[in-house]
Amino acid sequence: MKTAQAVIAVPSLLGGRVDLAWQNPPATDFSGGPPLSKIRIVRRNRTFPLTETDGDIIYEGPVVTRVTDSGAQPLTSWYYTVFASDG
Repeated sequence: MKTAQAVIAVPSLLGGRVDLAWQNPPATDFSGGPPLSKIRIVRRNRTFPLTETDGDIIYEGPVVTRVTDSGAQPLTSWYYTVFASDG
């Protein structure tokens, strides 16, 4: 499991939604094994999630570079980590 780079989080001015975008790790980070195959995004308040189970999972699925978190409560500071996996 690797973390994605250059994560950008843009909250909606109306609240309740955060648009996320990032750059996935290069294929060379997964040498010797299968290529990048899935993404998991974890949300937490107060601190960044340190592991793929350290908070609320808001997305888990095929490799993408954008996701919208529609379950974010307004007036709350959310921290996100994008985990990329090769298996």
